[in-house]
This record gives sequence, C-alpha cells and structure tokens, in this order.
Amino acid sequence: MPVNKVIEYKYRINGSWETSEYPNGGPNRKYTVRYWNILNDIYNGGKTTGVDPTSLVASFSVYPNPTSGAFSLEVTNTTACNLIITLTNIQGQVIYQNNVANALSHQETIDNKLSKGLYFLSVNNGKEIKVQKVIVQ
Repeated sequence: MPVNKVIEYKYRINGSWETSEYPNGGPNRKYTVRYWNILNDIYNGGKTTGVDPTSLVASFSVYPNPTSGAFSLEVTNTTACNLIITLTNIQGQVIYQNNVANALSHQETIDNKLSKGLYFLSVNNGKEIKVQKVIVQ
C-alpha cells in the first residue's frame, strides 16, 4: 500500500448487514495508510522496517570456536566491497585489524597468541557491521 492512500471500507459480522456497524448502509469508514517511527514520532518515508532485506554480507563464519588460540574466518559478500576485519578484547582494545580491498569472498587465519578469554570479531563493509564472539580456551 502506498503511504497516504485512503482506504474506504464497510464491514459485516457473519455476512449480515443487520449485525454491521451501520445496519441501513451508512457512510464508509476511512483509513489513511501511514507508517511512523514510534521512537520519536517522525515520519520515516513509508519504510516499515529499518532492516535492509538484501544484506551485503551474505555469510560470516568463524571456526573453530571455541579455539585454543588460532582460528579461521570466512566472509562471503553479495557484492565486492572493502572490508575492515577487527578483533577486540573484552575491554574494547583492538588486538588485530586487517583491511581487505574489493573482496567478494575472503578467508584468513588469525593466530596472535591470544590469551584465554572472550573476544569480538567484527567485519565492517562500510554499510553494515557483523560481529561474532570468539572464545579462547
């Protein structure tokens, strides 16, 4: 339905006009189609969700996870784009970063003699960021 389209309707209960809102006909009800952002009451251009149905990063996997130190990551994109791969520790410190240019798919192994703990591996393509937890045992 386009935004601002006016819909007119009448309804009947169990198919009988005698049980409808207006038993003798009456005026049509009107409804105007609107989509609003509930958080700040600002019109959002008719988009019903903020999630793009065509994700730019088709798949992103980390293995083995949990790991004893070294692990591999594999990224497959729907379109070739620049990637920023970042590994951060639980305090937010960057442990590893790699910039990959014009990648449709990319695979690499990270072995930085990591201490035991929880890490966050993120892949940023400039339009979206995917994050996975990596556990080092």
